[in-house]
Amino acid sequence: MRALFLIVMSISLTFAMKLAHPKPSEKLYIGKYLVVATLSPDARYEIDAFVDGRVLFLPKPFMKVAKGQKIVQLDSPSVLEIHGRYVEALLQLRYFKREIQRIKPLVKERIVAKRELLHLQNQAKLYLAKSGYFKQLLSSYGVTPKTLKPLSKVSILSPIDGVVERIGVSLGDFVKKGDPILSIVDPNKVLLQIDLPLKIANTLDKTLTIGNIEAKIVAISPVVDAKTQTLRILAKASLGLKPNESRQFPLYLKKRIYKLPKSALVEGKIVVKKGEEFLPRDVKVLGEDERWIYVDAKGLNPQDQVVVEGAMRLIGEDDD
Repeated sequence: MRALFLIVMSISLTFAMKLAHPKPSEKLYIGKYLVVATLSPDARYEIDAFVDGRVLFLPKPFMKVAKGQKIVQLDSPSVLEIHGRYVEALLQLRYFKREIQRIKPLVKERIVAKRELLHLQNQAKLYLAKSGYFKQLLSSYGVTPKTLKPLSKVSILSPIDGVVERIGVSLGDFVKKGDPILSIVDPNKVLLQIDLPLKIANTLDKTLTIGNIEAKIVAISPVVDAKTQTLRILAKASLGLKPNESRQFPLYLKKRIYKLPKSALVEGKIVVKKGEEFLPRDVKVLGEDERWIYVDAKGLNPQDQVVVEGAMRLIGEDDD
């Protein structure tokens, strides 16, 4: 008989029954999904030749490099020419400085005209400026001239801690300024790619829990996959995945819910003990996994006692 929705029973039940409190949770389990690690757009650094030259040194593919480590060395005729002009200006500067020191006493004794001293001083200023300019130009190529010996080798240093991904030249090749040489990637700049059903993706806010790690959602594709009816999301979190590595993870949404053992649910209802009464209650199941059901928090509280074993018998007697 279905007339009564209240079930009044004696404490001395003739069958085994187990009660439990609903477990409050801030996470709603939505299932296991494939998480694919992909490089973020700013993870790749392209290394180009900043001067023409012959390639003398290259790293090995997939080699780990540290920030500031030499990754390329070039033998550059342009740098050799600039260094030659620097040396020439430096030698001229030294010559005119010596001449100034030699002429000064002669000017004082009026043996040499003062205008000759002024000419020497002007020339010294000219070559001081030239040597400074060429020194600064060499410095922009990473060359610090410490001797007058010819210098033509320049090095390119890694801008980051990373891994050499692609090498587009070989040892001995001659490259021109602006030519691509290699690329380095930062393996720590990884985004997580997940394809979620449309109805789940549309409920996402700013975060998503992957396993036990809270991930920040950085983008949701506006394009629905016609075959799978999924949307691709990109999230950011430290899961230890390397680029192009993938793994199944349980996913959770941030939502106030209650967890109950799956055995508590019978025909869409749970049974709550109130004093000596057992009250069937309809619940909205939001999700489930192998052990638990996740139900809407409305109408429940942590102090409630829910029948988690024997509910089938109670619902069955209510149906009689």
